[in-house]
Formats: sequence, structure tokens, C-alpha cells
Amino acid sequence: MNLIIDIGNTRAKLAVFEDDNIIDKTVVSFISKSVLEDIYKKFDIDKIILSTVKPVIEDVIINTIDNWNKLFIRLSYKTVLPIKNDYKTPKTLGQDRIASVVGATYFFQMNIV
Repeated sequence: MNLIIDIGNTRAKLAVFEDDNIIDKTVVSFISKSVLEDIYKKFDIDKIILSTVKPVIEDVIINTIDNWNKLFIRLSYKTVLPIKNDYKTPKTLGQDRIASVVGATYFFQMNIV
């Protein structure tokens, strides 16, 4: 199963996927180590991807996830993706937009941009 973590300015969204199916969704106003550990204990997580706009929170998450010894990706403009990013200033492109384009490309199976 895959754990997707999206941390925005006002809330954090976590989803557990098995293949293309959402098995569990959690939305919290503040993500903590206990929120992560509850999900990890409940599901057999193999892979994790994190998208966040809050670098301070990121440290707590990464320290927790590192102990799990699972495949972990921190989404950024440097992440190897199945799309080509021709954005003029890739460092300023939001991770949410990157994730949306990758998702749309996957579901529609074509170059959508």
C-alpha cells in the first residue's frame, strides 16, 4: 500500500492507496508523529510520498518515516517524474501543481499540457 501525504497551509491530507483504490483518508489541521504512526500501524505501508509547503513540519515527518525503512519520496522540482517540466522557474512551481499534472497524465494516458 502507498501512503500519500499532502501538507498545505491550513490542513494535512493523508491517503492510503492499494493499487488505484483509496483505502483510507485522513484530514487534520495539524500533522503529528502520532497521526503518522496510527496510519502506519493500521496499514501495511510499502511506499510513501510527501508534498509539503511547511519545511518545519517536514522534519518531524521525515524523522518518523525514516524509522520505517520504506521507500520514501519527497516531491519537489528535482523529483524524477514521468513528465517533462519546461516551467521557466521550476523552483517556484508548486508541488500541488506538479502532482496534478502527473496524476492527470496517468489517468488520461496522454500528454495533457
